[in-house]
Amino acid sequence: TNNAVYFKEGRVYSFKFIANICDTSLCHTDYDWLFLNATPGVQVLHNLFFGDNNRRTVRAYTGATGTVIVGNVFYATDEAIDVDAASQAGTLSDRNVFYTMGTRVGRWGGTTYANLGLWQAASSQDANSINSSPEFTDYAGGDYRPDTGSPLIGMGSFSGIGNDSLGNVYKSVPSAGPCEVDWTRPIAPSRLPTSRLSA
Repeated sequence: TNNAVYFKEGRVYSFKFIANICDTSLCHTDYDWLFLNATPGVQVLHNLFFGDNNRRTVRAYTGATGTVIVGNVFYATDEAIDVDAASQAGTLSDRNVFYTMGTRVGRWGGTTYANLGLWQAASSQDANSINSSPEFTDYAGGDYRPDTGSPLIGMGSFSGIGNDSLGNVYKSVPSAGPCEVDWTRPIAPSRLPTSRLSA
């Protein structure tokens, strides 16, 4: 948890996945990025997923019940969340920010939904989530802190998540994504991600 790095792909087995910066375009095209296979109760909290390779970003599959997907930013992804019928029980997705560039927000029980409204109606998930540009401080420069007026500010959910990816303590009403808002504290150059992993 709490890793300000770029991941090639994710595989999670019974733990929390918190405050990570994830370039999903680096995932092999045969894989979903974060594949929760028969792994109940995983918490996916306050991450940034960006980039796209036409694969699902977070997939709860074959009995991954009770998955919690809260406070994340899905930036320029296509089909951010996929929950199959066997994983729906107890699953909660909410207070996420979607900025999808494709034609699919998510898949629920095998049916794909093209926009957030359709996804919300079919899944009864993400009632407090929004579809909006996240307005980072400097996306191109790798500064993923919320900028002034960003919809990420106060969008998250405090669930004992501790520090963000830069070591800052999340506020009691935290920002969505891996970086808490903090305009008074500059980021040391060594803390900024400067390169991506090779595919």
